[in-house]
Amino acid sequence: MPEAPGAAQTPRIETFQSRSRWDLQPLWACEQPDGSFGQALGHPWGPRHRPDWQARGLISWPRGGQWHRLQLELPCPEPWQTLAAEGRLLPAGGVVARLTLRWWADQVELWVDGARVHEGDLFDTSCRWRLPESWGQGQVLQLEL
Repeated sequence: MPEAPGAAQTPRIETFQSRSRWDLQPLWACEQPDGSFGQALGHPWGPRHRPDWQARGLISWPRGGQWHRLQLELPCPEPWQTLAAEGRLLPAGGVVARLTLRWWADQVELWVDGARVHEGDLFDTSCRWRLPESWGQGQVLQLEL
C-alpha cells in the first residue's frame, strides 16, 4: 500500500518540532531540607507526601501559607540562537520564543533578572511570557518562581 501524501515529515518540520519545546521541570532548583540548593524534583517532600504527583514529574511542596522559591538559570539553546542569528526570531522573523508555565498555587510570582513579570493565583494558573530578544542572542535569564 502506498504511503499517504504528506505522511512523511520533512526535515524542516522535524527541525521545527525539536526547537519548539523544551522541558524545564528537571532544571528548577529549590532549597533542600539541609539548606543547600538542589533539583526541585529531588526535594524529599514530594515522594513522601505526594508520590502520585512525583510519579507524574510534578514539582510539589507543602500547602498552608508557605512560600516555596524555585530558581532556574535559563540559557538559550544553541539551535534557537541560530534562529535568532538568522533573523527568524521575532521581531524580525516569524518565530516567537515563550516561557510557558502552569501551576496550582494560592499565589505565584515570576521574576526574571530581578523584575516581576507575571503573577497569578488559583484562578490564573498559567502564563505564556515572551522571552526577550536578548535571550535569543545569548543572555542567560535568571528566573525565580
